[in-house]
Amino acid sequence: MLDTVFVHRRAVPNVGDLSCSPELYFDLGHHAFCDFGAPVPECHRMVLGGGQVFQDCVHTAILSAQQTRQTVVWGVGIGPKDRRSFEFDLLDGTCSLISTRN
Repeated sequence: MLDTVFVHRRAVPNVGDLSCSPELYFDLGHHAFCDFGAPVPECHRMVLGGGQVFQDCVHTAILSAQQTRQTVVWGVGIGPKDRRSFEFDLLDGTCSLISTRN
């Protein structure tokens, strides 16, 4: 089983999306990368984000809850409207930690 799976936008030319993964800055053990929408392998922790990917995080956290023990949202744009939404409540109930870039 993997220690960490990092899920962020990978198939894009945007430098911000490509360099937002915390794996580039922290050693979180044996890891793999996934793009949003790809199947997430079984792991101890899944790190989602960053950037303007709130809806992608909600969908991935809900769909991949069985594959991971902990889910972390990293540096995601979560505006006031998102914070008051049902989707945020779902994300909040699924995640161990939510960090926002706002």
